[in-house]
Amino acid sequence: MTKVSFAASAPSSAKKVTIGAAAKMRVETARADGEKFYKYLQAKKLDTVALDMGGMAPDVAAEFADGLLRASYTFNKYKTMSQKEGPQDVTITTSAPQAAETAFAPLRSTTESSFWASDLVNEPANVLNPATYADRVKAELEPLGITVRVIEADEMEKLGMGAALAVGQGSVTPPRMVVLEYDGTQGAEKQPLALVGKGITFDSGGISIKPSTNMGNMTMDMGGSAAVAGAMRALASRGAKAHVVGVLALAENMPGRHATRPGDIVKSLSGKTVFIGNTDAEGRLVLADAIAYVQQKYNPHTVVDLATLTGAAAAALGDEFAAAFTNDKGLMSQFNEAAAVSGERVWQMPLTESKVAAAAVRNTPHADLTNNSGAPGALTAAAFLREFIEKNKNGSDKRKFMHLDIAGPGMPKTELKGWGVFLLDTLVSKFYEQKAAANQNAPKPVRKHKGPKL
Repeated sequence: MTKVSFAASAPSSAKKVTIGAAAKMRVETARADGEKFYKYLQAKKLDTVALDMGGMAPDVAAEFADGLLRASYTFNKYKTMSQKEGPQDVTITTSAPQAAETAFAPLRSTTESSFWASDLVNEPANVLNPATYADRVKAELEPLGITVRVIEADEMEKLGMGAALAVGQGSVTPPRMVVLEYDGTQGAEKQPLALVGKGITFDSGGISIKPSTNMGNMTMDMGGSAAVAGAMRALASRGAKAHVVGVLALAENMPGRHATRPGDIVKSLSGKTVFIGNTDAEGRLVLADAIAYVQQKYNPHTVVDLATLTGAAAAALGDEFAAAFTNDKGLMSQFNEAAAVSGERVWQMPLTESKVAAAAVRNTPHADLTNNSGAPGALTAAAFLREFIEKNKNGSDKRKFMHLDIAGPGMPKTELKGWGVFLLDTLVSKFYEQKAAANQNAPKPVRKHKGPKL
């Protein structure tokens, strides 16, 4: 990660570079310009650089700096040979360095939180398993004022999390449920926003084993949980005045001698029973218990889950968009706006409109639901998860619900960055954060990226 700072004059040791078009740069495009300029510096093989931005406005300089920082991410932890991926130290000289630094601070905290989440996504499964993942999250987030509770397998069993436990039965490392609570409202907001993340640290498919081709990428099947953990870090780092609870549903899906079999029936925390039609449809099982738990324990007004869930979503939308399924038009509008600002984009798919999907997940003779209801996979997976949203007496959903299938952008073919931290942080900033004037740490609005209308 490149060190980016502001100063009134350039350090004597730095290579001085003047950006001639700096005065014409706009806040709407500054971050993208910063990302492009980082690549220029990288191509020039410059190490310590001072960029003369002259009288550039502080908010523009902050966005430009954030672009430089975002472009600098690499994961070379396990490379033993010396690596110089790009400039190591960039000083931006401007006439108002303190104001620029103040504007940059919340952007920096979110970008660094995204990098931390990306590191989690890129760790190999022999390093990051449910136990070590939980330990790493606790060590990182507790010092920031986030309450971290790790529910281990024996307690999960006592609580009745039979669906999540079934996924990890074949692994030598039992599942974990990690619960994160951040309340920047000091108790003023009683009902939190709930974020739930799928955290399968390695997905072999279990007994329904995957083909060997590209199975090595299944270390990234915990991208949804990394996004939730990273977003919680970002909120706490910048002192967001919001009440948010995150749940990381962690398990390793392996074909061991104790592994769950196709045909097994398990009882979830909600009380609903599930027929295991395919052990490779495991993500929806861990999410089912996590979604039930956060509702029972915290009574959130809204439940959002993120999961690298189905190849069908990736096939439909590629790496560029996450598939968004929701029961609330207003919530969809919020996500569209947050996606446009953050650059992490979503595309709405049907959920409440499909009676076929809802019927398909209930189409099993010996249990309440099945985890393998057939095509269309992304839609039936979303319908399955909706079954675990608590209901009113009239059968309607008790809470707003958003399911993001991030199989495309969360497991990209070309980049190694985690996905979702910027989206979630922007969502909270714009719609779930107290807007009192005293909130000096709230991030400044960032530009809307040009692109297709969402």
